[in-house]
Amino acid sequence: MKINKQFLTHFILLAIATFLGKCVGFFKEMLIAYYFGTSKDLDILIFSFTLAGTFLAILSGGMESTILPTYLRKKKQGVREKNTYLFIVFTVFITLSYLLYIWIPVLGKDIIGYIARGFSSQDIVLAKKYLDIYVVYIILAFLSVFFLTLLKAEKKFFFTGIVPSLIPASIMVSLYYQHKMGVIAIAYGVLLGATLQLAVSWIKSSRYFYFKNLRASQFKKNYKNFLKNYSILLGSGLFIGLIELTDQSFSTLVGEGGVSSLSYAQKLPALLDGVVVMILGTILFSAFSENISLSKHKENKLLYIKSLKIVLITTIATASLLAYFSKELVNIVFVRGEFNQSSLMLVFPVQVAFFLKLPFISIAVISARMMNSFELNKEMLFINISSFILNGLLDYFLVKEYGVLGIAYATLFTYISAASLNYLVVMKRFKRVLA
Repeated sequence: MKINKQFLTHFILLAIATFLGKCVGFFKEMLIAYYFGTSKDLDILIFSFTLAGTFLAILSGGMESTILPTYLRKKKQGVREKNTYLFIVFTVFITLSYLLYIWIPVLGKDIIGYIARGFSSQDIVLAKKYLDIYVVYIILAFLSVFFLTLLKAEKKFFFTGIVPSLIPASIMVSLYYQHKMGVIAIAYGVLLGATLQLAVSWIKSSRYFYFKNLRASQFKKNYKNFLKNYSILLGSGLFIGLIELTDQSFSTLVGEGGVSSLSYAQKLPALLDGVVVMILGTILFSAFSENISLSKHKENKLLYIKSLKIVLITTIATASLLAYFSKELVNIVFVRGEFNQSSLMLVFPVQVAFFLKLPFISIAVISARMMNSFELNKEMLFINISSFILNGLLDYFLVKEYGVLGIAYATLFTYISAASLNYLVVMKRFKRVLA
């Protein structure tokens, strides 16, 4: 009963924090829609930000999944072991941040030109300008991942849920005072928010680590084990990121408003993803990892199955209702200022498809967290490779017939496939450990 109460407390705290953060992000999208609608300039800025976010997601997703299970084991071994491991991880973060700072500006224009096939040469130059600004954001946000992951391991869920809202809040402030500068005001807001996020997460987490009295004899072993696990997850994250980039690439071929309409259509579904799915994913990852470290496999399986049942019942009902009223929701939330009826007709059908993927992303994320806890990294890599191939093929064939809506359909079918494969892998592992 004690564990259940603790789990419920963590869930409520993270739910409140995440919901508040998502609301701030949602209001930010409303403000962007009011000032810029689905303009070409916004398409270019969103593309650059998505590209930057993909670089960040590829690197940071694998980091969190690598750090948390090992950190919990090292913590049980003693303070010196824990701090030695954190020192190793921090040096990897610093090294990768330096490499990002050097190479993204050099390769950025070529990458944009290759992906954004629908952009003109002038559009590519502007996108490169925005990406150069976002390089600083990538580094600041990437370093924040180290501190926020440490706080998640220490079960500071409310803090880790609310801190990311500093970025959309800063964008809103920047837009309010500098919207006459154009869409670049959004980029400046992102930099301000990322700086604040890094500062507060660093201060909050500083009590949990210090780099002194380390075990130098364990450096080589820790580096080897960390890089071995991280490299596999990095490959897995790469293919997840490539799915996002593939969608963005095809959206640039649709014409003006393609990129921005795809972005707007994801905002309301993302609110649900964050509150329902990502909350459970964050808390369950910690619970799954702790149970595995204590060899409580039977309890872990019960927690996994129960969580899936609750989330599926909730998400199927909610997603169906919101999909039915999708047009009305877009009309209420976005239609004002530069976002007109033409923009409405672009966005709402795409939003329906994104609502419908919510039950499947629930299964995929929770199952992926269990796979991370079991350190089934190679299996996850193979599933993500297959998802990337499937999504690319579906994008290619469906975008010709349905435009941006085809991209949304491709995403939906890809999540159905990934959810099914993740679930089967997890159940196979439970069958093995409980035999």
